[in-house]
Amino acid sequence: MIVESEKRRRDRSLLTVFLLTAFPIHLYSYYNSFREFPAWLARLNTGDLVTTVALTQFFTLLETIIIFIPLSLFMAILPKQIPRQVVATLLLTISSIWAIGAHLYIEALRAWGMVQYGIAGVIYLLMILLVLWIGVQVQRTILSINERLVVLSGLYIVLDLIGFVVLGIGILI
Repeated sequence: MIVESEKRRRDRSLLTVFLLTAFPIHLYSYYNSFREFPAWLARLNTGDLVTTVALTQFFTLLETIIIFIPLSLFMAILPKQIPRQVVATLLLTISSIWAIGAHLYIEALRAWGMVQYGIAGVIYLLMILLVLWIGVQVQRTILSINERLVVLSGLYIVLDLIGFVVLGIGILI
């Protein structure tokens, strides 16, 4: 009975991390889609527009899965004393901020050398260690925010699956 309870908790934790992985990826995907939407309306007919949105959703789901797999493997090797969901959230949040910044300022990153990348890596690790070191109250706040984001991320995944169905119908027609 205790083993089953532990297994359920672990499965729920993995589902939570998957949904948390989806949040920043979907947020940035929707931002870019809404930014491009007026241009799509001007250039595309209705069928192409629906296909474009469905493809965007499909690739966003694919990105979520690609990022979730190594993250879940990393979480599996963490010691039990470390709050895994907090670490996963920190990695996702900080990585997302860095990735969005890299996407927006790609030309600046191309000019960087090894020293700048090394400094960025140290800053990245220090940010994670700082939050873990700060303590329990910050970790509780992170978990509380996670509980709220999981619902929204679940909606994103449902929209991705609808996009997947639209792509399937488009392929069959």
